[in-house]
Amino acid sequence: PGQSYFARNDSGFYQKLIVPLNDEFEDYQCVGVISDEANDKLYFFTTYSKEIYKENADFKIDLSSWTQAGGPGNIFTHDQKLGAVGNYQNTGMLVSDTPVNLVDGKTYEVFYDITKTNTNDLNDILLFQFQDNATSTMQSMQVNFHDTNRPGTFSTKFLKSGDSDQFAIFKQDFYTGAIDNIKIYEVRSSRIIEYDTTTK
Repeated sequence: PGQSYFARNDSGFYQKLIVPLNDEFEDYQCVGVISDEANDKLYFFTTYSKEIYKENADFKIDLSSWTQAGGPGNIFTHDQKLGAVGNYQNTGMLVSDTPVNLVDGKTYEVFYDITKTNTNDLNDILLFQFQDNATSTMQSMQVNFHDTNRPGTFSTKFLKSGDSDQFAIFKQDFYTGAIDNIKIYEVRSSRIIEYDTTTK
């Protein structure tokens, strides 16, 4: 892997540099660069950006690849524009059929869109749950109250306790809001790469 950068050479022309990166920077993404021309240095600011795959996490067509658990009836219905919409007076979960494989002791961040606000009991909210089928253990993560009852894109970080192979969205009884575009990332420290332009 490598990071592309355009720099001006001694003749005053710009040329494309490929800064080589070793395997330890795999899945890191450059979010900024600073040039120190006085010392012939480039500094690349990188952050880890590998998404943990979940099938149909944007609910683009339907709620396939997710299982509704609880009831009676469906916990969520699908809307082409809104995503997964909570059904009134139905408590339960929408469980991803795709394993998420979260590891004990690591920090993760969940990003999600609230596309419709709750119109009934405003005390009812969404929760994210992580389950390990092998040990029958479960970790619940309550989403910030305000971040499930107002439209927008939000995220929340959490330290994983125990391994997980399932991800679920838990809806309290009267929650009628909608959620869409769920993404999970492992949180790692950002890195700065120093590149010497005089010896490359």
